[in-house]
Amino acid sequence: MKSYDKMLDELYAKLPNKLHKFERFEMPKVDVIIKGKNKTVWLNFKQIAELLRRDINWMMRYFSKEFGSPVSLQGNQLVIQRRLLPRIIQKKLEFFIKEYVLCHECGKIDTNIINSNGYKVLVCEACGARRTLGGLL
Repeated sequence: MKSYDKMLDELYAKLPNKLHKFERFEMPKVDVIIKGKNKTVWLNFKQIAELLRRDINWMMRYFSKEFGSPVSLQGNQLVIQRRLLPRIIQKKLEFFIKEYVLCHECGKIDTNIINSNGYKVLVCEACGARRTLGGLL
């Protein structure tokens, strides 16, 4: 009779390889250029919004409030009517992802924002965790 550990090892070896892979979320990097004295262009804004699966208009309002200046969408680019260093925008994006995208339980990006009883709730598709969101929603 085989030991439990040996049978478990054999079973684990038969599992498909894709179950062994762990895909880690990589923080997107902002691509920013500064135009003139008072204009910053976030070149890959739309691509990041699509990657994060968040509404682009909602993200525009959020970052407009965070930067304290008007913003507009021109194609895939977010035009900010203020001079900002790329590292400032990157830090604001990282905070946004931490608060409004990543699951606070399992750390995965597979989340959605839903309305529940008048509140915005971050729901994780991976683990089922739910968290009420506050702030600028």
